[in-house]
Amino acid sequence: MLESVWITLKLILMVSEVSCKIDWDYELTGTVQNSWDIFKAKLHELERRYVTNKQGTLAKRNKFIWMTHKAMKLVEKKHRIFRKYNDVSHPAYVKASKMASSEVKRAKYNFESKMARNIKTGVKSFYAYVRQKSCSRPRVGPLKDGTGQVVSEACHMVEIFNDFFLRFSQRKTARPFRMWLICLVKPEF
Repeated sequence: MLESVWITLKLILMVSEVSCKIDWDYELTGTVQNSWDIFKAKLHELERRYVTNKQGTLAKRNKFIWMTHKAMKLVEKKHRIFRKYNDVSHPAYVKASKMASSEVKRAKYNFESKMARNIKTGVKSFYAYVRQKSCSRPRVGPLKDGTGQVVSEACHMVEIFNDFFLRFSQRKTARPFRMWLICLVKPEF
């Protein structure tokens, strides 16, 4: 991210230097669309001239913590064979896929059993792995309303919950209790 900010700042500085030398009154004559096209072309030219593309080595592929070297090699072999034949039903791909799948399952099982065996000494790593496996985003929806229609819009789901809690609270208590849920709808442009 810092690199993209640096490139953006560099581009802004170069544009400000070069744009002082351009006669914009002469360049931007005509219609608004024509002026915009000219400005955009100048901006792309400055970007091409002053902002270099980073030519570097590819970063190492992030692998799962439980992935062994053998499992990684078998998965790469499976991908190589698929690129060669482009067919999931080819016998070579089927064989490589089975070998990779079984090795991945074995590696995952061995890692998890090792974590379980060493739970007394590595409590922190065990719970970090468990927490990583159990992370999920809590979300609600889609719901069915009283008529059986599927509702997925936020405000309508809030109304369904309000009606439900209103009925529930009226049944349980003598005084009616209404739970209000806030409906935050992101405006779509």
